[in-house]
Amino acid sequence: EGALHNVPSIGLSLCDHSSDADFSKALPFFESIIKETLQSEKKMPVGVCLNVNAPKGDIKGIKVCRQAEGLWANEFMRDGAPRDVDFYWMIGDFSYLGDKNDISADQCALEAGYVSVVPIQTDMTAYRAFDYCSGYEK
Repeated sequence: EGALHNVPSIGLSLCDHSSDADFSKALPFFESIIKETLQSEKKMPVGVCLNVNAPKGDIKGIKVCRQAEGLWANEFMRDGAPRDVDFYWMIGDFSYLGDKNDISADQCALEAGYVSVVPIQTDMTAYRAFDYCSGYEK
């Protein structure tokens, strides 16, 4: 939400969904990323959010990655909310479809024990498809 309003933004998460998840090993890496973002002479591009994920357990370091290609199964769970409005939790199981050794993908970096940093944005325009669609214009 912050990135949509041109506020430098970082989303942090740990690959552990238990109620007593231990963030202690990830915190120094999270702190390093936050400090670098806030103190760097380079400014984060407008509209960008850093999607930062840490593996559960020991951490080898930090990798800047691309988003992994994959599919989610059993993706949403419906629940009730105040004011009688349903909402949905994003849950499920991720199936990675790429090369399992390609550490440039966040899923592989996490499985290899690295914190993954993926710069994301909301513009989902498929620029590479413009040539494909050019015949539609009249």
